Amino acid sequence: MTWLGVATHNGNGSPATGLVPLAQDGARLVPDGEPVDVGVDPMYLAWAGSDTLVVAHEADDGAVSAWRTDGTTLQALGPRRSTFGAGPCHVDLDPTGRWVLVANYTAGVFCVLPFDHDGGIGPATAHATYDGSGPHPDRQDGPHAHQVVVDSARDQVLVADLGTDRLHRHRLDARDGSLSELSPITTHPGAGPRHLVIAEHLAYVAGELDATVLVVDLSISAEVRAVPSTTHTDAGAVYPSAIRQSPDGSRVYVANRGPDSVATFAVTDGTLELIDEVGSGGEHPRDMVVSPDGRYLWVANQFGDNVASFEVDENGCPQPTGDVLPTPSPTCILLP
Repeated sequence: MTWLGVATHNGNGSPATGLVPLAQDGARLVPDGEPVDVGVDPMYLAWAGSDTLVVAHEADDGAVSAWRTDGTTLQALGPRRSTFGAGPCHVDLDPTGRWVLVANYTAGVFCVLPFDHDGGIGPATAHATYDGSGPHPDRQDGPHAHQVVVDSARDQVLVADLGTDRLHRHRLDARDGSLSELSPITTHPGAGPRHLVIAEHLAYVAGELDATVLVVDLSISAEVRAVPSTTHTDAGAVYPSAIRQSPDGSRVYVANRGPDSVATFAVTDGTLELIDEVGSGGEHPRDMVVSPDGRYLWVANQFGDNVASFEVDENGCPQPTGDVLPTPSPTCILLP
């Protein structure tokens, strides 16, 4: 079962009523039941095992909740828990499945909470409050934690901080959920690191504020290059959002809000070359996912109230199929 995270209040699309269950029909994603009300702004989702969803509620009183799935129905698993900050916009679990990791955008706080498959989410065991700012006059007045990514190869957790142009690094103790802070990786000023993917010793980072894709060498903890995220340099403000990899690692895909596009980069020895760019199928592509077999790609166009379908061609480039699922304010696509 695929689930669609949505904005019920916080967004410029039509207000949604709840999480949307979806099924795959070839290149299309189609509704597979009625929306399920799980509370305000369930805008990002993660799996905790094969039958439990963890939901980040991106609200001023930031919270996460857990839900047991049974087909298209959801049952609350334990109480909702505070994330020690406003605007939790991303959630994931550590490789052991015991710890819920949350990035609070508005507050600039990274939070760790325990997860039990029978009892749900417990009170937070640790949190890190960031400080600092960046040169962008409107978006970097303070820290804005935007994503949490586990880098298992180096035994660290990376937190992309759009507000301070840093990738914060932490070591998570899986025994008790405590954190130790490592020295951060500083990106170029005004980049606004939003989301990232890891390929061996490199991280490819979407720079939301200056429309770049950064290449960060995690073995030396430094940015080594950056390239434009789009060919649409005359499109006004451009804000990259989701960044994904093809299953074989030969392609990196970046969604660009503003020109509302999906850019495809060829990867050669860690170097990125933009080889194709197509329309996202709607306005303000907030999230994007690639099917596990690499044949399809789907884009959640939040302001356009739709999910658009793409088929990946022989060159590894997604091409629009013309199939668009109307649905209010989609913000996250969580595949099985």
